[in-house]
Amino acid sequence: NVKLLLAAHLLQHHMALAETTAATIRQRYITFRAALSGIEEYGVELPPSTGNANTFYLPLFLDRLLERTGLQADEFGTLCHERYKLEVVPGTRMYPPAGLSQGTLTLVDGTARISTPGPVVYAPDFAATQRPFVRVSFGIEHRVTEAAARLRQACAETFAM
Repeated sequence: NVKLLLAAHLLQHHMALAETTAATIRQRYITFRAALSGIEEYGVELPPSTGNANTFYLPLFLDRLLERTGLQADEFGTLCHERYKLEVVPGTRMYPPAGLSQGTLTLVDGTARISTPGPVVYAPDFAATQRPFVRVSFGIEHRVTEAAARLRQACAETFAM
């Protein structure tokens, strides 16, 4: 997993950069969530805000929006891209695929490696929970207030169709 290897490298060699990056992404997440206030009225559900949330991504569950409009998550993603110039990743799962290799992240001679056996990911509801959503990545998007406004507009206009 490239993300785990990059994280291990940053933690080992550039701790200040890793801390700054984490703080920046956390702030983007907080700003985006705040800017989405009231989006629930357009059929979108946000996961509960917690102190240990994954601040790299925010899944926005679309069950009610899609039910009302008859769209699929990927169709809504395409609409966001084409009409609102907004990049979102549609899907039905936030967890890795069922066949993902498992292992433990370790350092071997100063290099991060995933060894086996041993679990890396624990997701007890992976197979059972499949809700349509779009996901926004805060590792790449820095215009979070603008992105949130466009997403609210996309949801409002789509919900009203």
